[in-house]
Amino acid sequence: MHEKKVAGEHMARAKKKIDSKNVQIKALIIDLDGTLVDSTNSVLQMYNTVFADFGLEPPHENKVRALFGRTTREFINTLAPELSDDKKKAMFEALRKATIEVVPLIKKGELCGHIPKFAEKYKLAVVTNRGENSTNIILEKFDIRKYFDLVVSAVLHEPKPSPDMLFYVLKQFGISPEEAVFLGDRDVDAMAGARAGVRTLLVPLGKKAIDELLG
Repeated sequence: MHEKKVAGEHMARAKKKIDSKNVQIKALIIDLDGTLVDSTNSVLQMYNTVFADFGLEPPHENKVRALFGRTTREFINTLAPELSDDKKKAMFEALRKATIEVVPLIKKGELCGHIPKFAEKYKLAVVTNRGENSTNIILEKFDIRKYFDLVVSAVLHEPKPSPDMLFYVLKQFGISPEEAVFLGDRDVDAMAGARAGVRTLLVPLGKKAIDELLG
């Protein structure tokens, strides 16, 4: 509860400062699922199919939705805690393959349309708890991969809510936390942003006028 309160307070301060003439934004760090794209149907389909393949009852939709933004291992440990370690490893591999197979079900978010314009003004990075391979496939699907200077996944970094991926982007871009804005949609994004000291806006599927917020 304390972490969420801190993240909320951090975002409130960010919104007040975002239009300030004294703030020079040099980079946008953007979450993928739920922010750039709508992967809801693909995720639900993926878990229903894989659980059935393992002879398990499909997980309740609300339980799956509650885990959006978390890593695959967190999904497995929460939804199928009774599985042995070997079974969990096998399910992880099955889900990794299924992640690619369900890409056609992923829908383009409104924010995708802002990316070319943002790329003219800022350095751009994607940070996601999804794997790097499927992330690049999705970005290519909507023809926006070419606009991103960095694609950072939880494969080589601690997943959100850890700030590890955000710190990595800041270091690679050679900028301070005050010179970046993080766009996400979940509590894990808010907490990661707060821990990294990066101004964070929750903009699910780009439904806010972020072009006005960011100038």
